[in-house]
Amino acid sequence: MRIAFIGGGHMSTSLVGGLLARGLAPGDITVADPVPAQLARLGDRFGVRTSADNVRAVRDADLVVLAVKPQDMAAAARAIADEIAARRPIVVSIAAGIRLANLGAWLGLDVPLVRTMPNRPALIGAGITGACAGALVGPPSASRSRAC
Repeated sequence: MRIAFIGGGHMSTSLVGGLLARGLAPGDITVADPVPAQLARLGDRFGVRTSADNVRAVRDADLVVLAVKPQDMAAAARAIADEIAARRPIVVSIAAGIRLANLGAWLGLDVPLVRTMPNRPALIGAGITGACAGALVGPPSASRSRAC
């Protein structure tokens, strides 16, 4: 599985570290960020692929993690929407307050979406993450909320 992270901040760093600790190969992870120092830090620390180009980062991804600040989410999502529509990877948002309806409007309604909200202790591998999957992720369930 190839995973692309859009945003290379603290939460992405924590998640990348956790994935690598559990056996995912560094070559299967790409992190995109506009800050060259962030990319160098992540590349040096973890050996993952890095890119300043979000579209290039998601091009071969099976899973895309949107880890940008909520106020930057609409622009980041719209910028990768065509590539996401072409491949239809699962897209996971870790941004607070961004609803599935917003993500669907920005990325396309036929994209499998998951909204999550990790908490701060996740940065040290001791947190909890709430998640809500959209209708295109797995079989429909009566317990799945459409309001997330």
